[in-house]
Amino acid sequence: MTRILNLLWFLLGGGLLALGWLLAAGLMAVTIVGLPWARSALVIARMAATPFGVEAVDRDLLTGRNDIGTGPLGVVGNVVWFFLAGLWLAACHVGLAAACALSVVGLPFALAHLRLADLSIFPVGKTVVDKALAAELRRRAAGDRLDGLRRPPPPWQHRLGAWVAWLLVGVVLAGLALAAWRQGHPPLPVDGLRI
Repeated sequence: MTRILNLLWFLLGGGLLALGWLLAAGLMAVTIVGLPWARSALVIARMAATPFGVEAVDRDLLTGRNDIGTGPLGVVGNVVWFFLAGLWLAACHVGLAAACALSVVGLPFALAHLRLADLSIFPVGKTVVDKALAAELRRRAAGDRLDGLRRPPPPWQHRLGAWVAWLLVGVVLAGLALAAWRQGHPPLPVDGLRI
């Protein structure tokens, strides 16, 4: 069924949509400034060509490690993409989804446009995989998070937290005492103290 839907999608405009994304990726790659976003445009082109049976997931779920697109620079890239292109592209896909949803036959295509709208908002750090692989990746990631919650923290972690807290309090108090000493005032009132 997904092959038939992908074929219909491709013939009824999805191929042109994917070609547009490929051209956009080429233009981004030619300009040095747009090079970081060219990979994201290729990911969207892959999903725009055959959106049925595939899903966009974070690359670090697939590879098991962070890269430049899934780290802090990826967040910056997504914010820049959102304001320059993502918001407008998502609005176009939502409009196309509304047009496709006018008929019952177009409902699967409307859902595909909504998934493309979701991907076009923040595409940096994403990749397109089969739905079965995406479900397995999410299951493994949930199991890893659950194992992290079930596992007790290392014994040094509790003690280290207390030491860090006391160290910070000590640094603040030492700073206050030094500031008072420099102004010529004793750090603590010593009127009634006999030593």
